[in-house]
Amino acid sequence: MAGIYIWILLILQNCGGNLIQSNAVAGIVQNLTGISPLITSIILVIAVGIVIIGWVKRLGAFAEKLVPFMSSLYILCGIIVIVVNFRNLPSVFASIFQSAFNLKAGVAGAVGYSIREAMRFGVARGLYSNEAGEGTAPVLHASAITDHPVRQALYGVTEVAIDTIFICTITAVAILSTGVISTGKPASVLTSIAFGQVHPTFQYIVGISMILFAYSTIPAEWYFGTIGLTYLVGAKKAASFKYIFVCFTFLGCISRLPLVWYIQDCILGLLIIPNLIAILCLSPKVFKLTEEFFNPKNHYME
Repeated sequence: MAGIYIWILLILQNCGGNLIQSNAVAGIVQNLTGISPLITSIILVIAVGIVIIGWVKRLGAFAEKLVPFMSSLYILCGIIVIVVNFRNLPSVFASIFQSAFNLKAGVAGAVGYSIREAMRFGVARGLYSNEAGEGTAPVLHASAITDHPVRQALYGVTEVAIDTIFICTITAVAILSTGVISTGKPASVLTSIAFGQVHPTFQYIVGISMILFAYSTIPAEWYFGTIGLTYLVGAKKAASFKYIFVCFTFLGCISRLPLVWYIQDCILGLLIIPNLIAILCLSPKVFKLTEEFFNPKNHYME
């Protein structure tokens, strides 16, 4: 089961997350500066290669310190955008529910179809945004130093809530309240345009933040794949994965966004099957550890 999961994971890291993040970087850079995706792809491959091949390890540490700051700045700017457009909030939430449950134009008997499609895209994007049920985040959580595994698991639960419920909601409401969704621009640049409606400076702030988010995520995708491949073939053979990985980074920049997301959704759907089976098999152990952690006699909650 672990072997099946890892092979699907390798495909996902190359053809899913890597393509999406590099495509987002290319789209944002083109929107902000007009630089073509081809030029961006070359620069991004070099920047990613510097980190994962290990030429400049300090660059990864720099991004690690900068991203939390940019995340806070992103959230602050998002809240400001929503506050400025607070009069549009009733219509925003009405639009969200109408889009989820209205009939799909041109499709007969489409109430069920509309709900099915809303659930499909909601689940797919939700899984991608926080990795809950995907099985990749535990690669990082497992390397943490903690007094009990349940404590680290609680951090993982909090991560899902902050990421999807808080940050993604701010992004969605900002886009809808400013009305930029009607511009027909690619999804990767809609947030940047929405923030720019309040002040031109905001567009560059969020654009740079999103580039940093994507850039810091790409090496993480490589790390997941490398850990999995090391389990299968050993560290020496797994080291060559980085060269294949940067090739897909290049392809992501110049690919069409709908195609990239279609590939991601298909592979992610396959990935969660072995992971959910593993979760079911491990559930007795999870219940036992959870009971142990919350037992007052063990003093873990003090």
